[in-house]
Amino acid sequence: PAAGRPVVDLLVMQAQRAAAALAVALVAASSARAIIDDGAQLHHVHGFGEEPTGENGEIPKYDASNQYWTPRELTVHVGDSVLWTWIGPHTVEQVHNGTSIRPLYDTHGIEGFGTSSIVPPSYFWTFNDIGVYHYICVPHITCCDMRGSVTVLPRDSPLPRAPHTVPLPAHVAQRIDGTTPQSRVAVAVAATEADTEHHAP
Repeated sequence: PAAGRPVVDLLVMQAQRAAAALAVALVAASSARAIIDDGAQLHHVHGFGEEPTGENGEIPKYDASNQYWTPRELTVHVGDSVLWTWIGPHTVEQVHNGTSIRPLYDTHGIEGFGTSSIVPPSYFWTFNDIGVYHYICVPHITCCDMRGSVTVLPRDSPLPRAPHTVPLPAHVAQRIDGTTPQSRVAVAVAATEADTEHHAP
């Protein structure tokens, strides 16, 4: 019936948009895998958080429960790559440290890794230098503390078992670009693992 045609057209349009979004993610993943060197790995971080809707005329609620990266803390080997994908209007932008709320190019005039574009909903980066890298989603950092970190270890260092992460001591000095020198990373990781083993029940 002619009356049902608009509904069919709408469903077709929604299906086409969903298929296009999936295609973008698949192409990004395929391209990422294609340029990874032998022995390197591809890691995935996903950003959750479609725009929340208020109920009964209330103001939409934005907080860490509906706008976040997972895993929030990731440990990789030097040479490994990370593919970020997300649902919602998010960005991936490097910051100086774990409390910064402004990108490196704003605070230090440095073009770090990341993208300020929310479309396409994906970003790829290869970490070729050892250190600790912090990043945020600019639209949701103030309301929801939507941030994450990538710790890059030497190739021969063991990675922690998921979901365990290796927090670095607060006194570990960072370079101006937000990374931590290799020697300090190795010492912090070794100290953390030793402490965990010593206090294990």
